Amino acid sequence: MEERTLQELFARIDRLARIADRVLQQRGQPTAERWLDGNMACRKLNISKRTLQYYRESGNIPFTRIEGKPLYREADIDDFLKARTVECEQI
Repeated sequence: MEERTLQELFARIDRLARIADRVLQQRGQPTAERWLDGNMACRKLNISKRTLQYYRESGNIPFTRIEGKPLYREADIDDFLKARTVECEQI
């Protein structure tokens, strides 16, 4: 499968997940946690796989392993980004 086709597929899956979350919220039901694989986490953080591995090994980003594959809660990735975001001053 081509990289572009794969990216389009991931984008569609992401849109469907957001729609499902909105429907669950409107019905008052809790939304499911979203989990990211290494590639998705790297894209969201704009880092390499090796940097993600370093963050994982150093304990900067929590993760879990399922069948040997590390998975990351999207909320943990978002928290990691928020903690390292610096607001710039308006000129």
